Amino acid sequence: MDRTKQLMEVLNEIECTKSLEVYKTFKRLGNPRTTFHIYLNNYLDLKREINIYYSETFELENGLVRRTSQKSLIRRYHNFLSSARVFTAQFVQEDFNDGFHCFIKELRNYSIHKNFFPLSSRFDMNQNGTSRYESIQINKIEEYLKEQIKNSKSRKKGLINALVFLNSLKPVLNLNDLLEDYFQKMINEYHLIMHREIKENRNELCTLVEVIDKVNHKMKICGLKSPQVLSPSEIRYLRLILEY
Repeated sequence: MDRTKQLMEVLNEIECTKSLEVYKTFKRLGNPRTTFHIYLNNYLDLKREINIYYSETFELENGLVRRTSQKSLIRRYHNFLSSARVFTAQFVQEDFNDGFHCFIKELRNYSIHKNFFPLSSRFDMNQNGTSRYESIQINKIEEYLKEQIKNSKSRKKGLINALVFLNSLKPVLNLNDLLEDYFQKMINEYHLIMHREIKENRNELCTLVEVIDKVNHKMKICGLKSPQVLSPSEIRYLRLILEY
């Protein structure tokens, strides 16, 4: 076969493969993965900042130093909550409506639309000594929720659920524990989303692997290195998720 004609046929096959619905399905799997990884990175960033905040030797009474350090921590709480909301809004089929998730959602709404994140450091003194943990200024969030309940119609149920949940935590709200719980719930939700999508499209994705292997073999015969249907890292990921 004429080499030019052979190359044209291979290039045409590559383009045809990229037009397949299963190719588009695989590409869509990258959307929740990328969005969740943004959230995950914000979570890890928050954890690192908390560790730095707790390791600093300054006295909590030094207001200027404490406020400067808290500003950095507040920014990371804000990023953490915002990226979590982006993920759930885009990929959770039925938005969370229980009190726990409604409260987390309203913490994010407060920091976006009302004021900066109402962070507050606390001490816990018991027989084992003194420990620090992060909390929020409960009265500010409580006032915000009551105001929103009074003025909102579409969000009223979620706001009430959030307020009930907040009241159940009184008098102490340990933000560290709360956000760890949230992180675990998000991890579980991410795995459920990916498992569902992979399960629904497994046969088609297996076929995509076979098609790509054939195309890559023809590319190798022709001495063609690009363009590729999928990058090597994407092919590795495709094979990996089929073992999911």
